[in-house]
Amino acid sequence: YKQKQSKKSSGKNNPMYGKPTPNGSGVGWKGWYKNVYFRSLREVSYLIYLDKNNIPWIPAEKKKYTIPYINWEGTERTYRPDFLINNETLVEIKPKRLQKTPNVKAKTEAALIWAAKNNLKYEIIDFAINPTDILAELDLNIKFDRDYKERFLEYIKTI
Repeated sequence: YKQKQSKKSSGKNNPMYGKPTPNGSGVGWKGWYKNVYFRSLREVSYLIYLDKNNIPWIPAEKKKYTIPYINWEGTERTYRPDFLINNETLVEIKPKRLQKTPNVKAKTEAALIWAAKNNLKYEIIDFAINPTDILAELDLNIKFDRDYKERFLEYIKTI
């Protein structure tokens, strides 16, 4: 029964098809940076870097940046990159260890084609976590969800 239900609600039949990932989902460190939701310490480190270097950016998790792709199981899905940089480059922040996974590869291939068709560039990058910058922005521009602030403060003691 579960398998049938799963199949019946996959791809275009899924009520989340074509919509952004909900805030609070996934397993990354989540919170808000200047009223923009982030899902990892890498993402927020990247945003701080962009701002420090006066590089214009906007979140790309908008309907107009929805990219259709076929996942590793052959199911139609949609994907939205993390950011649009300089109004010309869609950027996805992903650790190197995940960039070669079947699902990420499928998203990347589809994103490269979609970006070219829409006169944009696409990059998937692994951006280093910068605990010093995050700590400097904590409470001022960064508001973590749930207990992530306490977890972050514990995490930086270990590095």
